[in-house]
Amino acid sequence: MVWGEGVVVYLSYFDDSGSEPTSDICVFGGVVIPGDFFGHAEAWTQNVIEHVGANPDTLEEFKAGQLYFGNGPFDGLEKAKCRQGFLILMNALKVNRWPFIYSAVDRKQLQHERMFASAHPVDIAFRMCLGQLELWARSQHDTRDGMISVRYEDMCIVIADECDGGLKRQMLTTFRQKRPRRRIRQGDSSLEWLFHVHDSMYFGKSVDSIGLQVANAANWTMHRLLSGSRTDANILDQLRSVAICAKPEPEWTAHRKLFRDHADVSLLGAVSE
Repeated sequence: MVWGEGVVVYLSYFDDSGSEPTSDICVFGGVVIPGDFFGHAEAWTQNVIEHVGANPDTLEEFKAGQLYFGNGPFDGLEKAKCRQGFLILMNALKVNRWPFIYSAVDRKQLQHERMFASAHPVDIAFRMCLGQLELWARSQHDTRDGMISVRYEDMCIVIADECDGGLKRQMLTTFRQKRPRRRIRQGDSSLEWLFHVHDSMYFGKSVDSIGLQVANAANWTMHRLLSGSRTDANILDQLRSVAICAKPEPEWTAHRKLFRDHADVSLLGAVSE
């Protein structure tokens, strides 16, 4: 938790789902949690573990799919309670109004884009999410038409799940392009700058981070929604209430066909259980 004079920094935890080459859709997104609410996130997660009957002293980490289907460290526990536990976890986002900012890249469309064909879909989605995170931060306070108002009480820290060295370097390069160290110069496109993002980004291991585990659950659920996989309708409803598809301009309009949007998937059209 980072404090200033009445300032609490937002912690934005990013993870991915469907990043393997066999997946048609790659989702990368982050859950934005106010620093002074992080204790609530930890307590909520502990409540989930206790609800399903797992031992909180020995369970260091869980993956979203394991909790949803009741396997892995939850094997042998009541599967109905595991599903309820997943719903409680998603409900934490809705009740606390923690936004889930994501970008979903359609791999089939990506193959036909010469400009991005060799790019990693996670890095493409990451760039979109950075832009939307900045737009979200600006929306938290009043701004004048045609002007950007920077308020440090809406500053965000970017924390991503640890990944392989090549992708990590790509993401760091993307971050530095969007958030250069130098001052703004005349002629710079200030609309694309990350005024409300801390001057560095960080990587962590999900085993050590409750925030990354929550982000993992949100990304896993969004991936299932966009891919049409069978998913509990109540869980989908919780996520949709806080989901924000990343649509920074000019990238969104210029490359719209590359991306998937949950707004295009109705709950009636989704395959629910």
